[in-house]
Amino acid sequence: MNEQTDSQLLCAYAEQHSDPAFAELVRRHIDLVHSAAMRMVCDAHLAQDVTQAVFIALAKNAPQLTNRPILSGWLHRTAQNIAAQTVRTDVRRRAREQEAAAMNELLSATPDVSWDQIAPHLDAALGELNESERDALLFRYFERKSAREMAVQLGISDDAAQKRVSRAVERLREFFAKRGITVGASGLTVAITANAVQAAPMGLALTISTAATLTGTALATAATNVVALTALQKTAVAASIALIRWMLFRQSARNRSGCFLTKRAMLRQCQSVCLVRTRLSVSAWCTWVTLAAGTYQRSQPDCSAR
Repeated sequence: MNEQTDSQLLCAYAEQHSDPAFAELVRRHIDLVHSAAMRMVCDAHLAQDVTQAVFIALAKNAPQLTNRPILSGWLHRTAQNIAAQTVRTDVRRRAREQEAAAMNELLSATPDVSWDQIAPHLDAALGELNESERDALLFRYFERKSAREMAVQLGISDDAAQKRVSRAVERLREFFAKRGITVGASGLTVAITANAVQAAPMGLALTISTAATLTGTALATAATNVVALTALQKTAVAASIALIRWMLFRQSARNRSGCFLTKRAMLRQCQSVCLVRTRLSVSAWCTWVTLAAGTYQRSQPDCSAR
């Protein structure tokens, strides 16, 4: 196989899955790829990872590379891309490790003041912050999220997120200073991180979830009943208005024909409509309206007799 070109070896691997052909490609180009990776990542272990990733990519893309007369250019470009990605990933990993180490150091330090001095005033101090500062402080130290996570959540840069937290911590320090409690920024954040959020009693979450579910069901049932009741009430009100209008119309007609009902009697009729409604259920009220209409008609004097 030493006499075969890179293209021929790639064809043998792509078409026949020839392991010896691929092994020969690795033997020919591994020094080039590893040396390039070492220059790019400056770490022996990472360089080995990059080299392995390059040849894995070569195996996956072998069918598309069979027509390449020179393979080293593709290998170098692929090594460059993978190395850049590896460096970015490693930088983020190191940053997280450093941040975790700094947080552990803060937690192990002795606070400037005791938590018993801070706790009685902490919630009032949080209330003095504006919304953005309060959200940043709660997310960073109460929920114990990293500055990077906060930046992603808020859609801002890492520097902007850290500045927002630092500004909120400084305002808290000023709040405590006005009340005679002198505390440094590190001591304050240590005390808050270690003590501000404690575990809730066991079973409380289940109790709340169950109560919320039952409440939601009860509210839905009540809402359905209210809608139905409102519909009946609308019917009753409409019947009341119709009855009163009918009474007024009849009285107007009788006034024109010479049969008069005194204003006091008319007022008593209308008041009886309202008073009876307050004492009856909706269904009984509808029945009463019907009967009242007939009673009113029978109670009027017969003008035809005149």
